[in-house]
Amino acid sequence: MEHSQEKQHKTEPLSEDKKEKKAKLGFYLVLGFIVGLIVLFLIFSIFIGNFQVWFAKKPVQLTYQGLSFTLEAMNGLTIYHLNYPLLHPSGKVFYNNLLLRNDPSKNNVSVEGRLTFEGDNDLYVSVDSNNLRVCPNILRDVSFIPYFMVNNFFNVSTGNTNATVSQTDNLTYYSCENNPDKNVIAILPSFNNVTRIVHTGKCYKIYVANCDLLNASEKFEVQAIIDNQEKLLTIGRFTPN
Repeated sequence: MEHSQEKQHKTEPLSEDKKEKKAKLGFYLVLGFIVGLIVLFLIFSIFIGNFQVWFAKKPVQLTYQGLSFTLEAMNGLTIYHLNYPLLHPSGKVFYNNLLLRNDPSKNNVSVEGRLTFEGDNDLYVSVDSNNLRVCPNILRDVSFIPYFMVNNFFNVSTGNTNATVSQTDNLTYYSCENNPDKNVIAILPSFNNVTRIVHTGKCYKIYVANCDLLNASEKFEVQAIIDNQEKLLTIGRFTPN
């Protein structure tokens, strides 16, 4: 009996040793888990801190009808930026900038006829302000086309498509009908709820539905570049003269 008690007494230190080892193992496991979390936090912080830098080196590109647009962030907006070549009379090639608010590949404004220009570089941009003045941002959106044409070496004059309004408001009256021999871009309201661009002769009519002048203007600009790429690289402008 004494032998049995003595044997039992001798095994007690082994049990305590095991408990100590388990406690140490648990401590190191917890410590390793905490260290792992700290490492993951540091890696995550580095990734977040350099996210914009890494991705800024690889700008997102969009190709549409042979034109390469770069997507850029500007004042919280996504801008579609196009650099397209122009041949200067000196023989040097330089690049013009076109900035779009909307994805050109998703712009569904239809175009009837190629947006090519003949004759001299005089151009008339006329707006039916009587019917389009109710549109928000009309002053901003209506300026895009004349600004674009000036950047492409056109001599731009602006006016109104309505003879009565032109006389009342002391504006210049320009329309395709009273200037058949001139390059005229007439911006008109669409009464069939469809925004579209129609080119016949020297007349370019932009029919705007639901005040969607921004999409109409951007479609005109992009399509004009597409239809005149050969001219832009050979004579540096839309017109041969």
